[in-house]
Amino acid sequence: MRIALVLLTVTLWAQTPEQLRLSQQGKQLMGAGRFAEAVPVYQALTKQVPGNPGLQLNLGIALHMAGRDVEAVAVLEPVTKQLPQAFPAFILLGTSYMRLGQPAKAAGPLERAVQMAPQDVEARRILADALLASNRNLAAKPHLEALASQTPKDPAIWFGLGRLYEGLAGDAFEQLRRTAPESAGMVYLLAQTREKQGRKAAAEALYAKARALSPKPPGCPSAYCTIQDFDAKARGAFAKLAELGDTVEWRQTRASILTNQNKHKEATAEWRAALKMAVGRPDLEQGLAASLYAGQQYDEAEALLRKLVKGEPGNAELQFLLGDCLLAKGDAEAATPSLRRAFALNPKFPPLRASLGRALAAGGKMAEAVPHLEAALPYDEDGATHFQLSRAYAATGQKAKAEAMAKRAQELRQ
Repeated sequence: MRIALVLLTVTLWAQTPEQLRLSQQGKQLMGAGRFAEAVPVYQALTKQVPGNPGLQLNLGIALHMAGRDVEAVAVLEPVTKQLPQAFPAFILLGTSYMRLGQPAKAAGPLERAVQMAPQDVEARRILADALLASNRNLAAKPHLEALASQTPKDPAIWFGLGRLYEGLAGDAFEQLRRTAPESAGMVYLLAQTREKQGRKAAAEALYAKARALSPKPPGCPSAYCTIQDFDAKARGAFAKLAELGDTVEWRQTRASILTNQNKHKEATAEWRAALKMAVGRPDLEQGLAASLYAGQQYDEAEALLRKLVKGEPGNAELQFLLGDCLLAKGDAEAATPSLRRAFALNPKFPPLRASLGRALAAGGKMAEAVPHLEAALPYDEDGATHFQLSRAYAATGQKAKAEAMAKRAQELRQ
């Protein structure tokens, strides 16, 4: 409402009594928050006074505030070109794109809005959300860091910043895995991961392998150093979050930490506590479902996942979790459709490829299972995927490959 009232002052005032009446009526309706009623008023004005960017701007505001985002975008796009200094046009255009599920298109106008008003917390927050939703994590980083300085008491910002740093560390880790899987830095990182997981024998074996490659981990600058730096920053952000007390975000963080420690029962309790603070929030329910599944509480996980998938059928992660849950219950036939849908939505998610491959193999579709299992091999930490692939190779007459996979599966189990 504040934006609407400010923007009305840029309108070129009407010249006829009818236009003056409509202009005053539109201003009153906007000021009263009656945006849906203001829309036809400004539509009438823009027809009577074509080419007036101020009136087009007010129409765009009314449409946006009335929730008519498709129409708002069509009006506001040209306004941003006609009025390149009109901050509200850019932020509302970006917000409408976000509400339409088009974060990549939202980023441009929101970046311009933040350039014009760097102290506007809401504009920067929406921009950060758009960049994160577009998988532009590095671009989002300075904006979340700025928000942490602007609003240091906001738990959502510290939570988002911590998750961002974790994501950046994960991105760097995957890049290193792809480009230098046998490098000293990679092996040191794997050894540290096994150590944190409590897999002492595996960690010691990996440390020995790493030291044979290099007596010490790589120094800076290096991919190893980058990953360690982002990990440290993530821990720092979560420490700031902890200082703010018992919040939904802190419960989410606790749940994630416990999940990483394979303490799924305790993680489930944290998700339930978060949901008491924010009843019915889908992202929290998804976290709860994932913990229930990981804790082998399959019936409750399945019921919750079916509810979530019904509300958001285009969510690849939900489809994957439902399919994987059904697969864990031994129903590969029921699991396969959900896993196929998840693959169609996100074909680059390695755990999905492993699960789809297992489901297809369990259904006797060995040849179709092979490429999915092969794609998941680099991410197999316990030998399960190698073992499944050895069986698929054997069933399709590839004896030598089957023997090699079985041998590698045995090595990974140790």
